[in-house]
Amino acid sequence: MASTSAPLDHDSLQPAIPTPGSSTSNSLVSKALSHRKASLAKVDPLIPTITKPLPLNVRGFPAKLLTTRELELTELDAPELIVLMSTKKVTCEEVTRAFLRRAAVAQELVNCATELLWDIAISRARYLDSLPKPLGPLHGLPISLKEQTGFPTSIDVNVTTNGGFVAWTGRKQEVLGRVTTAETIYDAGAVFYIRTNAPQTTMALETDSYIYGRTLNPYNTALTCGGSSGGEAALIALRGSVLGIGGDIGGSIRNPAGNCGVYGFKPTPLRVSTSGASYAIAGMEGTPSTRGPLSTTRSGLELFMKTYLDTKPWLTDTSLLPIPWRETTLPDPLRLGIMWTDGVVTPHPPVTRTLKAIVETLKAAEGVELSDWEPVDHDKAWKIAAKLYFEDGGKREKKILDVINEPMIEMTKFVCENPDFWASTTEEIWDVCRSPHPKGLPKRDAYCRFYNDLWLERNVDAILCPYLPGAAPPHDASKYWCYTSIWNFLEYPAVVFPTGHFVDPEVDKLGSYVPKNSYDEFNHSLWDPEKYRGAPLGMQIVTKRYEDEKCLKVLEAVEMAMGRK
Repeated sequence: MASTSAPLDHDSLQPAIPTPGSSTSNSLVSKALSHRKASLAKVDPLIPTITKPLPLNVRGFPAKLLTTRELELTELDAPELIVLMSTKKVTCEEVTRAFLRRAAVAQELVNCATELLWDIAISRARYLDSLPKPLGPLHGLPISLKEQTGFPTSIDVNVTTNGGFVAWTGRKQEVLGRVTTAETIYDAGAVFYIRTNAPQTTMALETDSYIYGRTLNPYNTALTCGGSSGGEAALIALRGSVLGIGGDIGGSIRNPAGNCGVYGFKPTPLRVSTSGASYAIAGMEGTPSTRGPLSTTRSGLELFMKTYLDTKPWLTDTSLLPIPWRETTLPDPLRLGIMWTDGVVTPHPPVTRTLKAIVETLKAAEGVELSDWEPVDHDKAWKIAAKLYFEDGGKREKKILDVINEPMIEMTKFVCENPDFWASTTEEIWDVCRSPHPKGLPKRDAYCRFYNDLWLERNVDAILCPYLPGAAPPHDASKYWCYTSIWNFLEYPAVVFPTGHFVDPEVDKLGSYVPKNSYDEFNHSLWDPEKYRGAPLGMQIVTKRYEDEKCLKVLEAVEMAMGRK
């Protein structure tokens, strides 16, 4: 029987760089901002005017601007909301309107949105309310989407996705293909109501876009919200969303989650589809990207993963591994390795203080054994990973910027002009990925095998460690990825969670310290307890490849030891 599939057009496999014609960078930005403004103007009733300048911590403003009922609904977590809507104790439309308005408030405070999907969301909510029974396990739940991850054309055939590049504003999603993860979540009953900001090129631990501007941290607007899923994290920190979808290739879910005091989970690659997302280069798989959830709660993370994988998405997306979401029981005792430092950059005092506090709590818990995890050659792993992030040395990113004369923002300059990210030949990439282990420079596969052996030898179930060697840094200073990127490189699942600890200048003092290297010196130079005042402090849990369920189960055990539900 003849195949019905269209043949591959190899000339179009890379995302096309458009010819701008008479358009200028400023005219395209103006058009994108006009679209966002028009989408926000649909909020009904309109959000009261917010008087500026604002204080550094803006988390209290929603309570001043929303109704009591809107606050009541948006303070609930994802599972609670689903129960209420599924039993028709509250309508999907009322919940959707509450989150639309709270998201609009968040946008005014921290600039987290690329567009509000008012008409789409209200229409969807009304449809769900008309059904005699729940559509699926996410019935009526408002879910936010990072712009770069794409948007289903089955919902809006005219939707566009720019992926952080001015030249791609106005680019139809159909060019990028189906967004199967979002489609699956939508079919489970979700309501999509907002798309969120990501940085220029999406390759930064800061969310600053030449199109939409900089997204701010709700706890302290002088500090970065993180990136690249920073719009999601900032929105969720203000409870303009309780569950959102982001992406992670070097820390882009976990970093902003930690910076903004929310939960973020990076699954093992090939468990959640990345189809339909915007990338500067297609086909670079040396360090694969993955989609994953950010949420106000641990339960929100598991809700997303279980709902998605219960649909057996690998049946229609053949890039995925056929692994369902599995029930798991933790071993007794649970063995945790505590990684105090990555051996390259020493964390700031409040990070170590927070980790010590959690360790003391775990020491008192039954069935938990702790040991120190000494990192080995994380600096060498970074040198390999950096080469695989930008195999062409950032040339394609520069081409997409140059075609419309889009200026590089500071963090893009850091990436594109960084000596760690040098251009490679095809043969050099082959050498980095799979050749034998030469003295002084472990290759990717050799290092991954080495780390697996190390894990087995040390006999731990998970690692508890910082996600960053500090709290959220000042703007344009988030330049050390390695507390998160090491786990991308190894393809290990990892989750970041809020600890309930915050930077306290009265407690967090730094005595004399001599930096070990240039990375450490830069991080050390950032430390000023007053600048970081009130910043949330997160931690990270890591398990071995394909142990995603175990990762979240370990998080549950740690949080229960901390006295949480």
